[in-house]
Amino acid sequence: MDTAVDRLRVALTEGRTVVIVGAGVSASASNRDPNATWIGLLRSGMRYVVENSEKDMTKWEAATQNVLESGIQDDDISLLMSAATLVAQKIDALGEQAAANWLRSTVGSLKVESGEWIDAIGALACVVLTTNYDTLLEQRLNRATVDRTNIAGFQAAISAKTNDIVHLHGVWTNRDSVVLSSTDYHDVLADSAHQVLQQALSATKSIIYIGFGSGLDDPNFSKLLEWHLKTFPASEIEHYRLCRQNEVSELRKVHVNSNIETISYGEQYDDFPNFIAGLQIESEQSKKNSAGIVRDIPLEARVDMIGCLQNITRLTEETDFSDGISLNSIALPPILLPVPHAEYINQNGEHEDARVKRLDPDTECTQKGVTIVVGDEHSGLTTTLKWLAIRASELSSTKIPIYISFDERQPGAKPLNRLLRREALDKGIIEGRLDDLPELAVAIDDFSPYVSKISNNTLIEISNTATADFFIGCRTGDEAEIADRLKNLGIECKVRYVGKLNFSDVTALAKIAAPLSHHSVTQKIVSVLRAERLPRNPFTITLLISILLKGEVINSEASPTGILDQYINLLVGRGDPTVDTRHSVGAEQSITALSALSESFFRRECSILPESEAIEKISELINAYAWPETATDMLREFAEKRLISIRSGGVSFARSSYLHLFAAKWAQREPDFLDFILLNPLRFAPVVRHYAALMRRDERVIQVMTDLISDFKDGTNSPPVYEDLSKMDAPVSLVKYINDDTEGGFDSKTEEANLHETSMDPLDSLSDSDPSPFPELDESEISYLSRFRSALDTASAVVRDSDEVRDLKKKQDLLERVVHGWGSLLGLLSEDQLFIDLQKSIIDELKETDTEFFEEHAELLTELLQIIPCAIVAGGIENSLSSRKLLVTLDKISNNTEFFEDRMNAVSTSMLLYSIKEPGWLEKTEKAISGHESAWALNSFMLALYIDDYVNGNSSAIESSRLLDFSATMLADRWNYPSGRERTAAVDAFRNRLRNDKLSAARRAKSISAASTAIRSSLGTESR
Repeated sequence: MDTAVDRLRVALTEGRTVVIVGAGVSASASNRDPNATWIGLLRSGMRYVVENSEKDMTKWEAATQNVLESGIQDDDISLLMSAATLVAQKIDALGEQAAANWLRSTVGSLKVESGEWIDAIGALACVVLTTNYDTLLEQRLNRATVDRTNIAGFQAAISAKTNDIVHLHGVWTNRDSVVLSSTDYHDVLADSAHQVLQQALSATKSIIYIGFGSGLDDPNFSKLLEWHLKTFPASEIEHYRLCRQNEVSELRKVHVNSNIETISYGEQYDDFPNFIAGLQIESEQSKKNSAGIVRDIPLEARVDMIGCLQNITRLTEETDFSDGISLNSIALPPILLPVPHAEYINQNGEHEDARVKRLDPDTECTQKGVTIVVGDEHSGLTTTLKWLAIRASELSSTKIPIYISFDERQPGAKPLNRLLRREALDKGIIEGRLDDLPELAVAIDDFSPYVSKISNNTLIEISNTATADFFIGCRTGDEAEIADRLKNLGIECKVRYVGKLNFSDVTALAKIAAPLSHHSVTQKIVSVLRAERLPRNPFTITLLISILLKGEVINSEASPTGILDQYINLLVGRGDPTVDTRHSVGAEQSITALSALSESFFRRECSILPESEAIEKISELINAYAWPETATDMLREFAEKRLISIRSGGVSFARSSYLHLFAAKWAQREPDFLDFILLNPLRFAPVVRHYAALMRRDERVIQVMTDLISDFKDGTNSPPVYEDLSKMDAPVSLVKYINDDTEGGFDSKTEEANLHETSMDPLDSLSDSDPSPFPELDESEISYLSRFRSALDTASAVVRDSDEVRDLKKKQDLLERVVHGWGSLLGLLSEDQLFIDLQKSIIDELKETDTEFFEEHAELLTELLQIIPCAIVAGGIENSLSSRKLLVTLDKISNNTEFFEDRMNAVSTSMLLYSIKEPGWLEKTEKAISGHESAWALNSFMLALYIDDYVNGNSSAIESSRLLDFSATMLADRWNYPSGRERTAAVDAFRNRLRNDKLSAARRAKSISAASTAIRSSLGTESR
């Protein structure tokens, strides 16, 4: 029968317990000395105050005695605490030495008269904490004392690194540690020691309360119980309170709403030692550490693997996890899908009921058996496997997590068993090679079914193992073969796919690392992911977060190149204090070698280099610089650091963006290679962009970009996006219509539901698949608009990041050409036949498939489709050109009034100013677009963004007020008025409408803004 005593015995055997000792133990050990109890100590304190005060304390004594006795009679903890506070204040008023003398003469003078209880507690071989102020436990057990003012010692004792006695409420030898008054109790709940205690005990340890009898003999326990109920409100871990048989019934009522189980140790106090001895029958066989504490092996294994996981995620600073910190405090749960990620995204546009949902990782961890976890390279598969093994252990408390790599397999019989035993021995899970393996949660990484004999033997071992759950990690395409083989062995398994982090996940990770600045961090990460196509896995995202939080290195104006450069530096180990370059490849050597290697890729324009050529190139450097490494070892280390990949086909950079950056670094060092790159700046545009950002002062690149942009010409027609909106005469009822606009029946709730149903996470539409590092088409095969767009992207990034160029006239000339170029591109896109055909095909399809929807929203659809060219150009400006570093140069351009006579320049400048949004941007915008306010691109597309900015409060109070007036004026000027009076009334009506109906205005603006964002996400980094 499974009784509470049985469960307690198991918890002791497995090292999952801590003991908290109360005043009853001190009372028993001291033969009921009054000073061993909390109330007896208070009475001693009252006498001490009366005897040692210069003033007559008779009235004070009577009043305090009255409060104390009332608290005892009424079982009122608040009155008892009031009495304690009165005593503590008076004793402290006598002076520090007087307070120390009182403690020494009372609890400090207690002696062990009867040691049976303490001996029994010491025999439990677990962490011992106490609420008592005395040191009777230390006297009898010959142990050291630690209190909450010594955080390092406190943490070491709680994590079982020492067997010191932990005093939760202080010890008589340190008055500052003693918790007696109400203020003391309030302070202790907020101090560091309390946080350490909460982390150490939460969800993993069973607490055994000993020496806390019924009633209020020990208010310390009442306070401790309040903390317990708040800390463990619904924990599945059981806790225990030991008491005499005649106290059981009453105490069960006390704990009816908690997870504390009341256990009787016998009829009499003297029965306690024998009861404890009975619990030791099995725990004597338990493994103990050097401090004599029973080891909690599952917890130790989890702590070890969590430390490894933290090294992978790099989300928090290096931490001592020995206090039992939980998995979710350092890593988000993985994204698990029932289908491949691409299929998940494809079905995201379906109706809510038909969409594929993410799976609950906790549910996956509680289901026994075999789970195949599928992930591509850079998907975060290793992190996912470790998370699943750790979490499965946390949820069961008895399973021990263990991680092995199938790549470390060896031929022979029972390959899995040998891998598991080697790892278990290394981690101290077992002591002998032939020891029985405990219950495990096993993560097997890099499993391949095509190492036929060994993989077959491994799967057979899995099918014959009943004491472990397995998470098998494999690459996409291997899962069906593994599942079929397991099925033939009689094992039905689950197949789960690792999904990619989306915007919400990135935000959640940023909140963990930077609660106060997560919004800006998230936005910057998204911009880097979009620019560099980095993989959306926890490793990449947390590495970027780590970089962005180093304010002295990366600020809000950092270019994607700067962030990527810091990212690469972390990968190669630059700045890592743990790397000893005397005995390993240094960061600078790594960067030099990889930069030199990149030239070979570019000279041949190949994405994969034969391994022999890579070795030859690295060997040349090694010989030239007399490095003590071998080329093979260096390549292997680069692969381990995720910088390159080595396969049978040869060597490739892990990401194309890495290759481009290292090529830019090599161009900094080698003029001949720079000449080679600049001969074809469009083909090698990513390298040119990175080079400009790294150099920041190369005037030659400015000139090359100026010549490049000059090769592209404006269109000959009058583009529709630049045409004035047709104005109608304002009806007499216009103002009334604005004020109570109900036409169209705008329903904010319905609109919100529709937007929610059709919205897509901005990162889900962004591909992180690694593109080829070189264009697959010759320049002659690329359309004029695509080449123009690429040229503008490159020239924009160059002028943005060349902030140390001294020839300001050259820089201003390039900026003028770039701003005009974006305006020209907008016109060309809007009249391009491909976009016209696209609009027609979408409209025709809607007419056929959903006539009712089309008829209801025809005008809105037409407007949204016209937004596409504007969204592409605005997105290009924001991603490639936007930077406050250009404002001074832009102001100089603005002084040339002729520049803004060209409507293209006015529109593109307004987009640039909006993307930068420095104080005063709206005033500059009004100057730039003066005379062009009726242009469709301004009075439709940009106005929607201005309204969105106002209603969502994205500007300062001063800017917001001006933005309200500006937007209301542009709205009103869509009509002709018989006089200025009517126009003023319309402006006021629109102003009130925007101010008083922000929710409706927000929904309307967001419907356009969301569409443009989605389009920008999908088309912003593509040429078409």
